[in-house]
Amino acid sequence: MQRIWTFDPKKNRKVFAGYWYKEIGLFIKIGKSDYFMVKEKGYGIQEGVITLLKTYGCKLILIRTKITKLQSQFTQWLNKTPLDYGHGKQIFMPVSKMVEVK
Repeated sequence: MQRIWTFDPKKNRKVFAGYWYKEIGLFIKIGKSDYFMVKEKGYGIQEGVITLLKTYGCKLILIRTKITKLQSQFTQWLNKTPLDYGHGKQIFMPVSKMVEVK
């Protein structure tokens, strides 16, 4: 397991992005309920993290909150337009495009 960090320009500091599990090609983002972007109806991951995960050969992304676990294929995150709401460019995935896992 490897911790992935990124820079948040709004906070002006390095922030924890998630965990990378090389053996299974899985990235896990631990989210709080306030990480949900209402306007995008989903969760975001910094563009730089997505770029890094692509070079790592990522296969799956899991968004884990206290309430739910949402999984999606990494390829779904590619070729989406990055958006910037103040915390740097992020790629957003609507919850409707993810699968809830137990």
